[in-house]
Amino acid sequence: MDIKKLKGMQADIELQAKKEIYDNLPDALINFLKDDIVKHSLNEVKTRNSSVQSARVLNSWIEQGLLYVDENDKGKINRFTREEAIWLNLLNELRTFGVSLDKLKMLREELFKECFPGFTLFRFSILRTILDNDQTLIIFSDGGIKLMSSKIYGSWLKQRMLPTHIHINFALLINGIFSKNSFDAKIESSMLLENISSIKILYFLKTGDFETFKFELTKGDIRLIENSKQLISNKDLINAVTTGKYFKAEVISNGRTFTLKA
Repeated sequence: MDIKKLKGMQADIELQAKKEIYDNLPDALINFLKDDIVKHSLNEVKTRNSSVQSARVLNSWIEQGLLYVDENDKGKINRFTREEAIWLNLLNELRTFGVSLDKLKMLREELFKECFPGFTLFRFSILRTILDNDQTLIIFSDGGIKLMSSKIYGSWLKQRMLPTHIHINFALLINGIFSKNSFDAKIESSMLLENISSIKILYFLKTGDFETFKFELTKGDIRLIENSKQLISNKDLINAVTTGKYFKAEVISNGRTFTLKA
């Protein structure tokens, strides 16, 4: 079999694997991947560089296409989108293992490729880790990659089902990006993932990415939420979010207002 045909078969297998992930997602979560809240939070809000790399190295990575910075933001302190900042954290981790720049370029292409509208493996892994299910990225010695939940990864590792590899937990990459996060909070999320408004509220609760959060339980019964832990610890409010039995919520996040209705 020639190399070109072999690569074509491999591409088909990889696309099928992504399709299986996509097809098994709740419809509400698929819609959330394309939502303005995600775009605003991950791709419009800018953050500063917290990398261990020098400015010279970062500029070199930008020039080589390993990192993306908008032309208007070059030279600014807050120049990276959150998605790029998370990717930069991953770059730093993999460089410590000696992964070559060429392999990192291939990895970026694979993770950022939009196979379906709004769906990339990288964005999916970020959001799934934030919402309910830590994701682990596995990189094999031949350059192949696999994404799975951290729970399944632990099970496979215990059963010695994996060849030599590098593994990176997405929670470690994301944790420092959202300074007011409540990622460790235990919230029953299975019902929340069936409703896009509930997913949006869950996202704000887990990330703490808001300036003000007004929760209107019933018309006129408004609760001002100062931080995520205040809402998470209130069983009545959490039950209202979980069951969709509330009037609306209004969230101001990074200067932009989002109205969420049950």
